[in-house]
Amino acid sequence: MHQRIGRAKEKYPLVQQYYNIEVSEDKVTRLETNISWQKDETKHLDKTDNLGIYFLRTNLNVQDEVVVWNIYNTIREIENTFRTLKTDLYLRPIYHKNDDATMAHLHLGPSTHKDEVYKNDCRDARGIGDALAKGQLKSIYVPSPEQEADRHLVRMRKKIWRDLVRCKNRVKGFLDYVGIPIPQQYDNPNWSHNFIQWLQQLPLDLPASRLTLNYQIREVQLLRR
Repeated sequence: MHQRIGRAKEKYPLVQQYYNIEVSEDKVTRLETNISWQKDETKHLDKTDNLGIYFLRTNLNVQDEVVVWNIYNTIREIENTFRTLKTDLYLRPIYHKNDDATMAHLHLGPSTHKDEVYKNDCRDARGIGDALAKGQLKSIYVPSPEQEADRHLVRMRKKIWRDLVRCKNRVKGFLDYVGIPIPQQYDNPNWSHNFIQWLQQLPLDLPASRLTLNYQIREVQLLRR
């Protein structure tokens, strides 16, 4: 039973933190007799209170909030389409902030299957030339190498943070798997040195389990540096 609960918590790490699960067992037979769970309303309210609010700034003369929100989602879908096309074609990702930039890059992405199969510099140059002759293209902003380096740094920090969250969820899932609850003073997203020391000194029945937990702790410590 504890193993199944641990697997469920590991599979749904964002939801499991809001529920307290208790398993009752027979002291004689050591078999589980009942399982109960309860939602922790305090943690849920703390999470929802800190969600924040969307603020969208636009130069459109539109008073309806629904219309502004739909326009924002349309732009987001365009970005996602460009990102998919450029990933398949190994093009440099550029994120568009205005209609002119969007129109410019529409001519760089294939519009039909034939364009995708026979895409080459000659066809691209012909399409861009036609668009320039019609006055459909304008200059766009190209980030400097320093700005690109800063973007890579921010993306790497976000990636490391996601990896750290996954490692912490693996540790929690392993503790649930072996049936060890986390003390109340340590049950929070910010892991202290005292909690890590508690994990390192935690008695486990099998040497392989102790080694598994040690590997997971080392991975967390490496990502926290």
